[in-house]
Amino acid sequence: MITKFIKKYFGLAFTLAVGALIIFQGSAFADEYSPIIPEEQIKENSQTDVNLVAPNCVSGGYYSSICGKTAKEKYWSALRKYFNEVQAAAIMGNLAHEGDFGPTRWEIGQNVTGDGGTFKISWSRLFNNCIDTSDCAGVGSFGLTYFLSPYLQYVNSQDPSLLRYFSNPSSYSYDGEAALKKIGEADFDKLVELEVKFVAEEDPSGKADEFRQIQSSSLEELTDWWTINYENCLTCCGGSDEEKVCSAIEPRRQSAKKALEEFKNFSCGGSTSVSATPVSSGSSGGATDITLIGDSISVISEKALEEKFPTSFLNKVGSRHPTSKGSCPSDEGGLAILEKLANGSGVIVNQSADGCGFVSVSSGNLKNNVVWALGTNSIGAHEPSTIEKVINLIGNRRLFLVTPYNGDNMTDADTTAELYRSIANNPKNSNVFIVDWNQAVRNNPSAYLSGDQIHPTAEGSQLFAQLIFDAVSGTKGCTTYTGEYPEYKLDDPRWTSVNYGAPDEDGNPRTIGSSGCGVMSMAMLTTVATGQDVFPDKLRNFLGSGYYNLTSGTGMVELDKKVCEEYGCEVERVDYEGHAEFVEKAKDYLSRGYMLHTSAACGEGNTCPPFSGGGHYIGIFSIKDDGDTVMVADSTRGNKEYSLKKDIAPVMDAKYAFSAIRGPGGSGSCANLCKAPQVSSDGLTEEQARKIALYYNGGNTDAEQYDLPHGKNNCVSFSKWFVMKFTGLSWAGGHGRDVAHTLAGTYGLPQGTEPRPYALFSTTTSSIMCDGYSCGHTGIVVAVNGNDVTTLEASYSSTGPGIPAHIEHRDVSYFKNDLWQNTFTYLDSVLDKTELEKIAGR
Repeated sequence: MITKFIKKYFGLAFTLAVGALIIFQGSAFADEYSPIIPEEQIKENSQTDVNLVAPNCVSGGYYSSICGKTAKEKYWSALRKYFNEVQAAAIMGNLAHEGDFGPTRWEIGQNVTGDGGTFKISWSRLFNNCIDTSDCAGVGSFGLTYFLSPYLQYVNSQDPSLLRYFSNPSSYSYDGEAALKKIGEADFDKLVELEVKFVAEEDPSGKADEFRQIQSSSLEELTDWWTINYENCLTCCGGSDEEKVCSAIEPRRQSAKKALEEFKNFSCGGSTSVSATPVSSGSSGGATDITLIGDSISVISEKALEEKFPTSFLNKVGSRHPTSKGSCPSDEGGLAILEKLANGSGVIVNQSADGCGFVSVSSGNLKNNVVWALGTNSIGAHEPSTIEKVINLIGNRRLFLVTPYNGDNMTDADTTAELYRSIANNPKNSNVFIVDWNQAVRNNPSAYLSGDQIHPTAEGSQLFAQLIFDAVSGTKGCTTYTGEYPEYKLDDPRWTSVNYGAPDEDGNPRTIGSSGCGVMSMAMLTTVATGQDVFPDKLRNFLGSGYYNLTSGTGMVELDKKVCEEYGCEVERVDYEGHAEFVEKAKDYLSRGYMLHTSAACGEGNTCPPFSGGGHYIGIFSIKDDGDTVMVADSTRGNKEYSLKKDIAPVMDAKYAFSAIRGPGGSGSCANLCKAPQVSSDGLTEEQARKIALYYNGGNTDAEQYDLPHGKNNCVSFSKWFVMKFTGLSWAGGHGRDVAHTLAGTYGLPQGTEPRPYALFSTTTSSIMCDGYSCGHTGIVVAVNGNDVTTLEASYSSTGPGIPAHIEHRDVSYFKNDLWQNTFTYLDSVLDKTELEKIAGR
């Protein structure tokens, strides 16, 4: 940033949650720090249980959503996630005169000597406590000076391996294009995304938020505002003469104008244009980008999708099938398109309002969130093998399956929707989620669909895009209800006529509409607890008419347990005796995030809302701060607030029981989790593995109690912690090369030479010698995808602080042990997945 700060932010408490903070000590790190130690720095070390991290390794727990080939294009795509076109152009005009689109470029003259030079003060000072601009230089394309230390710590918390690009200005302090060549596209994209995200979301000044709210300003006015208020240029307008158009701002105005012209029609592929309207609270803002593969529903919804996902890759063709082409010539069908995207090369067809056209595929087009919006044209859509191929192609990315609706062929549409839901609810598919278009429109199709009962109206297009946005951004989980809680009514046409129990005394059939309050209330509670759409007709198919005429607590609780075993929630039976004890226990469980399921009757002919004379089931979602007002899930009257003491307690029997229900893993009932993040026998997702690493590295970890041999930044330390934490076994000891062999021998665990999820590995790939042999390296395999082996490991260095726990992607050929027959000891048979899930699913 140029010149002095308009307002000095001294006294700001820079409190950042740094999950993997590296601590620097002493003069050894005064001039340069590199988490990746070059080969020439390797020194022999006789210390036990050590290894040296391999050169050029990269922490893999981060996915970039940047697109474009040039440095400018990459910054533009990142900015468009947070700002409209005019705002982004104003910022681009400034970046051209700050860091020239170089994410690792240092400002020269304050702290860095010479272009591509060296630091004047210690790296430790820069990293930990740089708030005085007299000696702390700015870095990156934004020239971040005033928040330099928080920014460096933020990068470290997201991906520690990226710090090496900042700590060595002689190698990486260049403008954008030169830095792109030096750093490589993958890491360059990560650095750009983190820099823009820090400015837009993390910057303590809040200036970016203020800038975003500016409405109806010209490009010149926005450029001036950013220059003066964010870049803090006091002299740019002649000191106190704010109305004077100064020579220092004019070049930035011209660069901003050029950027707007250059990128007016730039997109990440798939779409032909991006919205020029300001980013609102309903747009994608900081939401992660998507790759969408769709049919005519997506074509018609193009504008709504682009408003929600302005920098995403939206590929769509009318009448497209999963396995055969759509209406555009040369279309290849959904699977073939996805295969090209996974390979990062080729040419594919895209249909927009302007017609059919061709798009060249690049490696950045397949985002971390893949939306599969096919199935309306359902040939091949409801073959499980089709979706299995989709899951295999996307790897560790998140997959969002859009359930189809086709009024002309609801049999196929519903079959496909049910398949999608079952796949998403399978524990092994922890990265698969539902966007339930089918359920969202079926209640009122005329409001959302045109006369053909397939294609969306303008309102339907907005709903379609919003459903995808809500699922991807996590704002509403996977449920389709609106409002804080779902409200299922007995007279809902979706289930009111479904048979429920034996005929009544007069021989009339009972239905959910007449007798299903038990299954109705439990469906509402389960939907909130799990974040999945759990509908009463589905519970009826699963349980039969089990809730009918069950007015004793024992039977109801046992049925509730069966539901939660099926859908993934927790149930406790709570006994009480007397009205006062009921109130006491109900308040206690509600205050701890549980919901309640109960029933009661006040005698034939009497009225006692929310109950009835003949008996009625209700759920209780929550309690207010007054300790008495509760929100009741009532399938007859609708969801309403009641007094726990005055309306509910007096009707409860003197000795009875209720169910206390909450989400999986102890989560609060209102968390709307979408789907319980489950640990699969197939291994961890990248996000789950990252949570394990951050837990181990963080200040609140329990790693200290395991007597780690050389601190956290050591491979044996991490493997020891993982084994003791998640298997309960004691540690058998040894160098990195030995630990798999020693542990297997001590406990009789199976071994082998093939990588497998949750295997402890020991290799001899280290130049440091112990007792005449390589000290070796160790870590934990968390996933295997062909020859790509994902590991969690930490790394020791004799010349620096090493690297804490992080994710690596290693080729299968890496795993060799010249000292022992087997490289891997398999822990899956002794692994406590429940304990692992507590951290991986947080």
